[in-house]
Parts: sequence; structure tokens; C-alpha cells
Amino acid sequence: MVGEPEVIALPGHSAGQIGLAFSLADGRTAWIAGDVAMNLVGLREPILYEDRAEGLASIRTLTDRLRDGDLLCLGHGRPITVGEAARRRLRVLGVPPIREKVAGPGTRRSSSDEVA
Repeated sequence: MVGEPEVIALPGHSAGQIGLAFSLADGRTAWIAGDVAMNLVGLREPILYEDRAEGLASIRTLTDRLRDGDLLCLGHGRPITVGEAARRRLRVLGVPPIREKVAGPGTRRSSSDEVA
């Protein structure tokens, strides 16, 4: 690793959640992104949020910063070597369904929140 990590705000799953970006000697970045998403049976949203709107915004913030070859380490699942497929999936996760009601703080997402 080269230098100090950059701290980025990634709230939503929990208030005050952060991510760390470490510059690697080969020019890539290693992202420690906590529970902004999870990589269990593919990239997925967290199971619950304190604030879903903030969580979706955090997914978009992270996705905008990722480059091919970066290493993405999430709180659940194996690390991911970033490529276009991972960025495309994260972009989809960061966009709420068209008629979704964004849950307020402390509200858990459920199947009844989904658009039919």
C-alpha cells in the first residue's frame, strides 16, 4: 500500500458508515466498503438499512469511483476484482424501483416494498 487510506462516507446501512480506499503499489485501489453491499450469491443490497435512500446513494458514490482492476472488499462475501460487469450490477443496485416508497430511518425492507 502507498500512503494513507482515503476515508469516504458510505451511510445508509448504518449511520456514519465509512469506506476506506487504499492505493496499491501497482496503481489499483483496494476498497474496504463494509456493508454498502454484499457479495453472497452475487452482488446484492444489504438486507436492511437505517436509511435506504442514503444507502442507495452510497452505492452510487462507490460505483462512480471504481476502476477496472480495483479490489472491492465488502462486509459479506469474497473480494471482487472490479470490471464492467461488477460496476453495471452496482449501478442497478443503486437505482430504486420506479414506484418505490423509500423507507425511513430504522425501516426494514420487505417483499411488500417491491414493485410488482
